[in-house]
Amino acid sequence: MKYFLKFAVHTYFILIFTSCSTFSRISGIYTDIETFRPYITEYINLKQIYLGTDKAYYAIDIIYGTPEFPTVGQCYRTSDPDLSRQVIINAQFWANSNDNERLELLLHELGHCDLNFSHQEERVGIMNAKLKNKELTDTVIKDFFLEGI
Repeated sequence: MKYFLKFAVHTYFILIFTSCSTFSRISGIYTDIETFRPYITEYINLKQIYLGTDKAYYAIDIIYGTPEFPTVGQCYRTSDPDLSRQVIINAQFWANSNDNERLELLLHELGHCDLNFSHQEERVGIMNAKLKNKELTDTVIKDFFLEGI
């Protein structure tokens, strides 16, 4: 019964995300917000370079909303790791941020939702708890994908 319920819920999410014409799917990441798409594409391209895959490990929905905590973005995961995940982005932050901040935010949240990274405070990097609008050099991006920083 547990596996049937898991299968049914997973199938439901797939049907919802793939049958709704307003949603765009980019390698397993879904959104209906046009301004997210270039940053999702950049994430997927970088993931291909550093990890050798252009697919998300989970079905992930990225939307505008109000994160549960006072933050600019948040990854929500179900208790079942095989079900879809959701990234909620604060619309006001997004509207007032530059390209670098937007990419850093989506890399950070997809680091949680897709790559299962935790916050890292030992070194300055994308997985720091607070966005620092750091320069996203090749080294910073490589450290993100290969070391979870």
